[in-house]
Amino acid sequence: MSWGWDKIKTLEEAKRKICTNCSTFTSDFPHLRPPPLENKTSILDFGCGIGRNIPYLINNSKAKVYGYDFPNMIALAREFLGPEVWNKVIWINPPIENLKGYRFDLILATLVFQHIPLSELRTILKVLSGVLLEGGELYVHSRGYTDEGHNVWKIIMWFFEPLWELDANDMSERHQFCLFRAKKC
Repeated sequence: MSWGWDKIKTLEEAKRKICTNCSTFTSDFPHLRPPPLENKTSILDFGCGIGRNIPYLINNSKAKVYGYDFPNMIALAREFLGPEVWNKVIWINPPIENLKGYRFDLILATLVFQHIPLSELRTILKVLSGVLLEGGELYVHSRGYTDEGHNVWKIIMWFFEPLWELDANDMSERHQFCLFRAKKC
C-alpha cells in the first residue's frame, strides 16, 4: 500500500500532495538541518518523490546519487528536474529487494516513513539497515506518527540508533529530523 503515491499522474498533482510547508535543504527552510555530506561516496534518496532533494545532493557532494521511488514518481522527477539533473542520478524502482545489490553511506528519507504501512515499514527498515556501509547513516525527516497512527520514531529505532537528539515520544504533527546509524546485530 502506498497511500496513493503510486497513482499520481501529473507533476501538479504530486506538488499538491507534497507537504507545502516542508522543502529541501535550502535557505528558504532553515529549520531543516541538512545531513552531513562530506566524505560520502553513495547517497540514496529513499522515497525521492519528484526529486526535490536531488539538486542539493548533487551540488553539495561528490557522491553518486541514487533515487528510489515508484515508477510514476521517477517519471515525474524527470519532468521536475529536467534532463541535465535527472541524468546524473541512478534510479531504482520497487520492490525494496532491488536495493540489496547496492551499498550506501547515506540514506535520506524525507517525509516518507510516515506514509508506509507498518506491515511494510519493518521490512523496508531491515533492508535499509542492511544496505548501509559500515559507519553509514540514515537521515530521517518526519512527523511523529505514521498514517496508521503508530509512532514512527520508535519503529525506526527497532533497527537504528539516533545520533542526534530526538524526542522519540513525540507523536505530533511537529516535524523532526534525526541522523541514525544501523544497530549492530
